[in-house]
Amino acid sequence: MIKKTIIDMAYFEKDNHGTRQDTVQKADAYWFNRNFGTGKPEPYLLYAFKTGEDAKKALSEVGFIHVAADTGNLVSLKICHFGCYLTKGDYWEAFIAGEDMILSDFNSIKAIFIKNNGTKINEKAPENDAAVQNDTIPVSADLSKVIFKEKYHKPVPAGMGTGQFTYEVFEAPDKNTAVKFLEGKVVDEALHYLLVDTPQGSFGKDNMGIYDA
Repeated sequence: MIKKTIIDMAYFEKDNHGTRQDTVQKADAYWFNRNFGTGKPEPYLLYAFKTGEDAKKALSEVGFIHVAADTGNLVSLKICHFGCYLTKGDYWEAFIAGEDMILSDFNSIKAIFIKNNGTKINEKAPENDAAVQNDTIPVSADLSKVIFKEKYHKPVPAGMGTGQFTYEVFEAPDKNTAVKFLEGKVVDEALHYLLVDTPQGSFGKDNMGIYDA
């Protein structure tokens, strides 16, 4: 097996399908939404590292995470929440969470984190590995079946600045078609979101990448 290196020239920022958690503020927003909002109790791993180099190296050794050749950012080929960031306690946290995470992935990521001197803060293993694997069987994508539903705006909440959120909502027959559709779209403005509703759930894209909505 070819060993991955910290820089992978085959991948770029545009290949990112995950939602990057690269600051404490973004991580706090994820946990708040997970615990008190509309977040899902998806499997996750949260580990502490002494340095940012160790945390980034650990994440880059995960099979579906790479270092973008054009930006140096971590990018994920899977829809998930992931990233590393410096905490207020002067240590780094590395984090991966995903609804489609299967037990073999979970165990592999855990081994990588431990090998790179990571210390467990908390984790949640997948409960039903077989069900998750069956749900991720790919199907063909027919982009002609993606239908535009609506476009609307929402004001930015007080205390979060000025401007407005822009949402463009579509409908697709399945997850694979939704993801393929979003892959072909460019979102380079903050506060702009593309959302695609499917029978398997909703999927979105903003200027940070594709995410499970």
